[in-house]
Amino acid sequence: MEGVATLRGLQNGTTSGLDVMSQNKMNVLHWHIVDSEAFPYTSVKFPNMSLKGAYTPAHIYSIADIKKIMNYARLRGIRVIPEFDSPEFFEEALTLFGEKFMHFGGDEVEWDMQKCWENNPDVKKRMKAMGVNTTHELLDYYWKTYLDLIKYGADWKTYYQCDPTDFQGTDKQKVQARVLGGEAALWGEYVDGTNFISRMWPRASAVAERLWSDPAQTKSYDDAWPRLHEFRCRMMNRGFAAAPPNAPDYCPFEWDPIYKEL
Repeated sequence: MEGVATLRGLQNGTTSGLDVMSQNKMNVLHWHIVDSEAFPYTSVKFPNMSLKGAYTPAHIYSIADIKKIMNYARLRGIRVIPEFDSPEFFEEALTLFGEKFMHFGGDEVEWDMQKCWENNPDVKKRMKAMGVNTTHELLDYYWKTYLDLIKYGADWKTYYQCDPTDFQGTDKQKVQARVLGGEAALWGEYVDGTNFISRMWPRASAVAERLWSDPAQTKSYDDAWPRLHEFRCRMMNRGFAAAPPNAPDYCPFEWDPIYKEL
């Protein structure tokens, strides 16, 4: 699965993003289509949301746009799961996207949601186990954990070492056959249609190999690096501006006129 936030406008790059997803065997697009920053989704039930909430009248996804993207994805073996932060749109979105899964969003956690946590026995139990006294401290803990993931350099190694079965649960739940899948998500303040391919790939390629391959065969960075380098060149040869995974590098087809297409 690949997760992408497009609320700031990636419409022109969405189809190329689906093409490179297909090449990497990523078969679910988790589409964060609206947020507090902008509302580009043209709701049938609440049309004023996009009229007043989109950056400009051109920065929208019409129902026809969405259906076109969904069909483009389907032809490449990709499902589209939407993310909405407001419950008013769930029924409409489920009908439009035809999915049994939907992401409910909620990344901007305001004080009123923290008040809900105070009345949730499961959250209170979790806080006690963590040694956390207030819901604000709980939120702060997750913010710090999330921000610690931001790195520079060969950060694909961090994603490559993620174990899909490493989560809180019983041994029965952690059996690999019971794990539906994993996700490589992309969002940020400095990502748009000009650079989201290079920000996502080949980092997400490392995630794809980790999710699709035998865990026993995907533990060595040294073994993975040549494969990642070659696959980055395959993406480059198809016109996708995948970033160098380790350092400035080159692909044979860039310099060798007789090099066959990968």
